[in-house]
Amino acid sequence: MFDIPSFTVDGMDLCAVQAASLREVVRTGVDPTFLLCNTYRLGGHHTGDKQEYKDVGEAFTWRAKDPIVQLRI
Repeated sequence: MFDIPSFTVDGMDLCAVQAASLREVVRTGVDPTFLLCNTYRLGGHHTGDKQEYKDVGEAFTWRAKDPIVQLRI
């Protein structure tokens, strides 16, 4: 609509996010660029959220892909 360059990236993959942010069109900063980083909400919406709406297996799978945990290894 506004002819703004945009890129969608797996926000759980640090290397993919870095590669997208280093693209020439993003790095120059001459024009606005939209970078959409898709992630999985590991925590609840609030402190008391028991996250009963999540499948336990799905949450476990995504927890293994958590880039912050991967940095600690």
